[in-house]
Amino acid sequence: MITKTIGTGGDYATIDAALTAYGYWEHNKISLDDDITFDLISSVTEPDTISWGGHTIKINGYTLLLTCSHNATEPNWLNWYTVTTPYYNGIQILGKQSQSTGIIAVSCIKVLYTYNGDSAGNCINILYANRFSVDRCILDCNNLARYGIMPQGTFAISRCKIWDAGQFGIYDYYGTSTIKNCTLYNATYHARGGTHNLYNVVSARNDERDCYEQEGSPTINYYNCAAKDSTITSTADYQEGCVEGIINADEFVSLDDTNAEFLFPKSGGNIATGGIDVGYSTDIVGSPIPGPDGLYSIGCHEFQGTSHEGDGESVIKNVIIMF
Repeated sequence: MITKTIGTGGDYATIDAALTAYGYWEHNKISLDDDITFDLISSVTEPDTISWGGHTIKINGYTLLLTCSHNATEPNWLNWYTVTTPYYNGIQILGKQSQSTGIIAVSCIKVLYTYNGDSAGNCINILYANRFSVDRCILDCNNLARYGIMPQGTFAISRCKIWDAGQFGIYDYYGTSTIKNCTLYNATYHARGGTHNLYNVVSARNDERDCYEQEGSPTINYYNCAAKDSTITSTADYQEGCVEGIINADEFVSLDDTNAEFLFPKSGGNIATGGIDVGYSTDIVGSPIPGPDGLYSIGCHEFQGTSHEGDGESVIKNVIIMF
């Protein structure tokens, strides 16, 4: 495994510089010829944003890890360093339909979508990959991105926070997926074909769009999920422990994305204590799971009583979920 570090004291100052040095393929696509990790190690002196630069990576059956070890020990998500996406697709990684090897893992990345062209793209676009995971990512679609994550293949998405997508926070496209402990706000979960298991997922909108949608006859199983509307029932092949008709103001500490407790579970709400144990010991910002009450939360943030944020010290980075 080759590791390239990005940030203060690292191999390169930016992701763009690291990918440029790694070498181009054609049409701005980088073609892997070895297992590689790109790790953002930015310190507090690093600029506020790090540009992805619009690159596309073809994994060619190798393992690609994109992570931020600095973010993995930073409990305040507002201070996470941001990959800006001034291109149609922000982070784009390509597999191959006929290839069964290769692993992609994206973790501890915060994405701000800033492209405002003729048509909208995605914060994270992963195509034709048979084993990949997106874990502990924060995706601000900024009312510009069409989708937060558009994955194709066999994959897992966990402990992610996605908001303000033009259409879908997660567009589950003919894949086989496991989605755990994610919070979607103004960002619909949409399944098109495939088989999907959702655990501790909350989808909440402040408009009239559905929280969960389907097309192409997918199989969707819900376990301790939550919705503002009744679309869990209308889309489920199986459900247990779910709650519908939640009121956003009763469930979340803040609905303001400039607030440090944006989309954190609120005391007395359904999502604060309505989850189940799915094997995680920390949430998206490193707070312990379960919280002090010994119960489990729905969504990416674990309810911590009056103290919402953990110290982040127990976070394990580069978690790869195998199938």
